[in-house]
Amino acid sequence: MPSSREDQIRQLIEQATQKAFDRGYQAAWAEFQQTLTTATYKAAKGAGATPAKKKKQSGNADAVYDFIKANPGKSGAEIVQGLPNINERTIRTVLRRLRIGRDIFQKDGRWFSPE
Repeated sequence: MPSSREDQIRQLIEQATQKAFDRGYQAAWAEFQQTLTTATYKAAKGAGATPAKKKKQSGNADAVYDFIKANPGKSGAEIVQGLPNINERTIRTVLRRLRIGRDIFQKDGRWFSPE
């Protein structure tokens, strides 16, 4: 009987070891994929960038972005005049959010799209 009990203990230890290895492997693989995603994003966006959350833009944000892309170098006041159907405060909020999201940038008081 002792050998069968020892075999059972060995088998339990092997099973536990395999399960621990599998969990460690899965955790390591998930970490690797996250690191790869982050590194790819940083390479695409530039050093120091962090992965952005999915953006949920409104129609106003799309309109402001499209206006800037079509008319680069406009000031905030010119953008407000160019989009009379959108409230000025909304436009300025959208400009700030797009700037923070690195969709647009400002240079010398003028707005540009990086593309």
